[in-house]
Amino acid sequence: STEVAVIEVGLGGRFDSTNVIVPAVTAITSIALDHEAMLGRTRAAIAFEKAGILKPGTPVVVGPLAPDADAVVRAVARDMQAEVIDGRRRDDRDLDATDGHARVVPSTGPLAGEAITLGLAGAHQADNALVAYRVLEHLASRGPFHLPAAAIRSGLTSALWPGRLEVRPLYAGRTLILDAA
Repeated sequence: STEVAVIEVGLGGRFDSTNVIVPAVTAITSIALDHEAMLGRTRAAIAFEKAGILKPGTPVVVGPLAPDADAVVRAVARDMQAEVIDGRRRDDRDLDATDGHARVVPSTGPLAGEAITLGLAGAHQADNALVAYRVLEHLASRGPFHLPAAAIRSGLTSALWPGRLEVRPLYAGRTLILDAA
């Protein structure tokens, strides 16, 4: 049997088939103007669709959102009596990237104060990693779920997504960047 499953929404949230899941915690990493034909033409409209994953009394961890999107998610959370947990805390820090890989220093939890170089490339991965970290932190604080600090560190530093911002050296000093969706 499966002890823990991470379920990613396919598109939007409100009408996604994954919405039948009863989660222990939900997360919204970011909201951008994408899939506008299906989700809406404004960040606020898209935020409403994505906030469709929220469940009554179930916490949601959110990444940094634009003010209009943040207001919508928080309003839906208030209506659902769902605690909003900020993925990025004021005392979290970003360090200079290493070869395109973001470096973060969480301010709380098992890796507090530790500089972590993320396995996934791109500056945006710092916010994504902190959302994931805060999901784990929340789960550990609320029950029997516990992941050792070494496992969390390993997950953040060794995550791979082949073909996504993948840098490959070529002959004669040339470089190939693979970025497929």
